[in-house]
Amino acid sequence: CKILAEEAIKLSKKIKYAKGLGDGYTRLGILEKNKGNFQDAIAYYQKSLFYRKQLNDPELVARVYSNIGNVFHNSAQFDSAIYYHLESVKIAESLKEDGLISKYYGNLGIAYQKNESPDEALKYYTYSFEYAQKTGNEEAILIATINLSSLYIDMNEPRKAIGYLLQIEQTLSENAAPEDIGNIYNNLGNAYNNLNKIDSALFYFEKAETIYASEELPELGVCLSNIGILYFKTGNPEKAKNYLRHSNSLLLAANRLEVVEDNYLYLAGVFSYQGKFDSAEIMMDQHILYRDSVYNQEKASKISEIQTMYETEKKEQIIKRQKLINTGIIIAAVLV
Repeated sequence: CKILAEEAIKLSKKIKYAKGLGDGYTRLGILEKNKGNFQDAIAYYQKSLFYRKQLNDPELVARVYSNIGNVFHNSAQFDSAIYYHLESVKIAESLKEDGLISKYYGNLGIAYQKNESPDEALKYYTYSFEYAQKTGNEEAILIATINLSSLYIDMNEPRKAIGYLLQIEQTLSENAAPEDIGNIYNNLGNAYNNLNKIDSALFYFEKAETIYASEELPELGVCLSNIGILYFKTGNPEKAKNYLRHSNSLLLAANRLEVVEDNYLYLAGVFSYQGKFDSAEIMMDQHILYRDSVYNQEKASKISEIQTMYETEKKEQIIKRQKLINTGIIIAAVLV
């Protein structure tokens, strides 16, 4: 695919074909994003944006803005993600295309949710859901429902999430994408976990795991993290350790650092629970490292403010955080 995209770009340059250049650089951006090479992906998307702006096709421009926003979201740079998703929303609104508006409102909601702005996220998720219903498109309604449910879980309103998810589960057609079905099950697992209904949570997490694994979907890493956290909560540290480590191996390969930092925190809790404090400190060091890495990506200008934190979060913090882990759950809902 990369060779074909590069050949298309080469040919398009010869004939001065702006659309071909825009499409070629978009394909290269997608390839790099899927490999976790986010800086390269953004560079290619910016080139695509340059050429697509020369065309009289705002929808193509909106797609690139959305793609850039998604890359910033995947690399945990949520302020930048919000900016680019807002640009795509403006174009979609000007085109008055309900399907596009629903899609881009949903992406904007994701960025606000991950940026810990639940009120803004709820506003845009609700818009996304309403416009999806206008289209009558099953996939659009499904995605909007999944996003809303993930937010309600984060807002500690799991019963609202379950209501949406069970309703949409009953209406699924045979053509529903496996990824969307897996996301429904994963979010149901999170919601039941939040209600301390452990058997139901594990039932849905395992259904999601089966789909993600069989389809080789990237969401498998997030699902394994959820299962590992569940096993930690129920006092099964060995299973928790195995799932969290497997999750990290997948997420690190995909450069999904925002979940990796949480996994290391729970691994610190596992080792602390087992009385292995040297290993717990190593895991805490990794948690701080990846937490700061995510922080640096989001707030590079403030890096000096966190340089003194490393040495202060050692064994005493492990014990304090252990107490928090036993009473609270970090929700890693899959977002689309």
